[in-house]
Amino acid sequence: MEKELDFLIEWIPLDKKHFRILTLVTVLADNNRGFRGTIKEFCDELGIKNSAVNTKSIKESIKHLADNDYLTITIDENIYNISLAAAAEKSKKIIKIKKAWYKMLREDAGATTWENALKVLLRIMEQPQDIPITNEMLGEETGLSKTTVERCVKAICNKKDSDNLRLYKETVTIKNEEGQFVCLGQKYNWGYDWN
Repeated sequence: MEKELDFLIEWIPLDKKHFRILTLVTVLADNNRGFRGTIKEFCDELGIKNSAVNTKSIKESIKHLADNDYLTITIDENIYNISLAAAAEKSKKIIKIKKAWYKMLREDAGATTWENALKVLLRIMEQPQDIPITNEMLGEETGLSKTTVERCVKAICNKKDSDNLRLYKETVTIKNEEGQFVCLGQKYNWGYDWN
């Protein structure tokens, strides 16, 4: 069976940098039970430049996440041990995604960033397939603009994994009393692309 990664629903509306750190710790925890190393190495894992500004921001973000029971950190002579807090590991509000989907978005998220595309994918996966959702609603729930959500949806729907599994969207419209069609949103479902 394909490896999966667990993400907490509560992470979706978090600030971009906090979501990015939690994602990285989740991915690393899958292999090593967390991160162990210097802040410079953490910057490398995040794919950002090791600068004084980034180092300060990461330290503040890690402290904020630890203070809010998302992470557990210990520091020993500039070596950070960072793992998900026990409360996070026990959460019942978990969304599982294939590791391959995370890797695809991380490598190429199209005209958006991988963390934005991942947030939108996680929120779509949480949505019941028979209930439409608008891009505005996705934006409100992910902390992203409608335009960013549209770019994310396009990028996600253009991807397929090695099994040809793809996310499809269907626009749902109704006819109002004036005879005009009104969009209720989109329904999303997974299907196989045999081409």
